[in-house]
Amino acid sequence: VRVGIGTFFALAGSMFVASASCRFGRSVGDSTLVALFLSPGLFNAGTAFLPSTFAMTTLMLGASQWMDGSPAADARAVTAVAAAALIGWPFCALIGLPIALDLIWKRGLGWFAAVSVASFLVCMVPSVVVDGWYYRTLVLPALNILRYNVTASGGAQLYGVEPWSYYFKNLFLNFNLSFLAALSAPLLIGAQLVFQKQNRSSALASLKFGAAPFFLWLVFMSAVPHKEERFMAPAYPLICLTAALSFNTAINLVVTPAISGPKQQKLCLRSVVARTLPWISFAALAVLSISRVTAQIKFYGPALDVYQHISSSLDATHPATICLGKEWYRFHSHWLIPGNLSVEFIQAGFDGQLPAKFKNTTGSWAVPEASMNDMNREEPSRYLPLSECNYLVDLEDPGQPSPEPWTKHAQHWKTVWSRPYLDAANSPSLTRAFYIPYVSSRSNKFNSYVLKQNPDL
Repeated sequence: VRVGIGTFFALAGSMFVASASCRFGRSVGDSTLVALFLSPGLFNAGTAFLPSTFAMTTLMLGASQWMDGSPAADARAVTAVAAAALIGWPFCALIGLPIALDLIWKRGLGWFAAVSVASFLVCMVPSVVVDGWYYRTLVLPALNILRYNVTASGGAQLYGVEPWSYYFKNLFLNFNLSFLAALSAPLLIGAQLVFQKQNRSSALASLKFGAAPFFLWLVFMSAVPHKEERFMAPAYPLICLTAALSFNTAINLVVTPAISGPKQQKLCLRSVVARTLPWISFAALAVLSISRVTAQIKFYGPALDVYQHISSSLDATHPATICLGKEWYRFHSHWLIPGNLSVEFIQAGFDGQLPAKFKNTTGSWAVPEASMNDMNREEPSRYLPLSECNYLVDLEDPGQPSPEPWTKHAQHWKTVWSRPYLDAANSPSLTRAFYIPYVSSRSNKFNSYVLKQNPDL
């Protein structure tokens, strides 16, 4: 599944870079490619089995067609945005707003309305047919998402709220220098409009294709109380394009007027600076990105490694139950668990609604699940008694002020696997966010991520 998602993303990315090169020049296309390739955020989001990843990839296809500019390409851009919003995630239609306004201005309202209706039918008819077959009723997922998040009494806020600065910190970790370059786009484009009036059309194109949709999404999502990293994914490629445009604009603004002297000397020096500065910037971007990815793997990898150990070391021919307490949210997928092993939850202090398993006894989703609610209320039917667990995955934190009540019953359990796991609360921000050889291992604090075995079963 992930290979297919990643292949789709790679194809869309190649079209995105090619369109950026045709629209803005090879230097912008190359810079966009480097930013895409070195982004830790895209390293995670590009293959995720999530609606936000589908929306991100289809929006990237839409932006590619939009930059192409032909009538057929513009129609495909509308269809791509419609697919992202109707099949993927309805809120990402906001990113398509600049596309809509531009095409209405360029092609006319009648053309845009006709293409929009056709795109709506192309996307919704298959969706309604497939969903109707499985749910045995008319289902409009996009409408349900909007209704729950906009009109429901609790909505997404039930799952936690974050301050407005959340995405600024998160995007710096995921894009570092690229994000800073993208943030500087309004200032640089404004300076280009003032000081290089001969490049006015290029500056307006940078604003239209890159900065406008990115900042529109950033401001909107920062204003929403409930925030998650994946919510920014639809704008990830736009961050890379906007960063590339900012970088190219900065070179034109700073290098060209700063060099004086004879024409031949000026051209030679400009050529040296223009060739050297990108490589220095790309090297710094690569170092920071590799450091971030390495930190994620080394510091947080045990939450995935434990299931690799389970898959390779436990006897899958005999049924066994693996239980999760407070580590339920770090469980990745049942695809990582051999067939005869099952994963269950134990009560461990979390008072919200835990995920439920799909029941395939009816062959459809037509029968409503009685133990589901839309208020994030705790559902006791999700829990299994600890005594029925063969294994337990847990993060041992000796400094935890009030251990969960169930821990005293598992003290006699045998630890069969253990790895150091970052104690983020007691580690410095810099060395926990980026891996610095020799420094991170000495400065950071670590707990133990463990797999325990019940000796009584």
